[in-house]
Amino acid sequence: MKKRSFLKKAGASILTLAIMMCVAVPALAAQEESDPLTIISNLDDIIFGVIKGIGIGFAAFGFFQIGTSIPSHDAGQRAIGIASLVGALLMIFAKQLLKSIGGL
Repeated sequence: MKKRSFLKKAGASILTLAIMMCVAVPALAAQEESDPLTIISNLDDIIFGVIKGIGIGFAAFGFFQIGTSIPSHDAGQRAIGIASLVGALLMIFAKQLLKSIGGL
């Protein structure tokens, strides 16, 4: 019974911390310059920062999948890990890739 209450408290703490991290967004409206292109550029930076953070999480998951598949010789798990890792690298370098092909 104590283990369940600990897990509830830990889950609630993690959820509270995650909500606090999501709410702490810099105010973009209080700038001296109200140039629309600057505001859109700042918004792009925020969006690509979030995408990069999610990509880093997927990269960690891919490394974990590949690492756990090596001792077990599970080819399916290794394929999932490699696919996750490649997708994560695309997410991490999305802004640079879009700039190189002329999308931004």
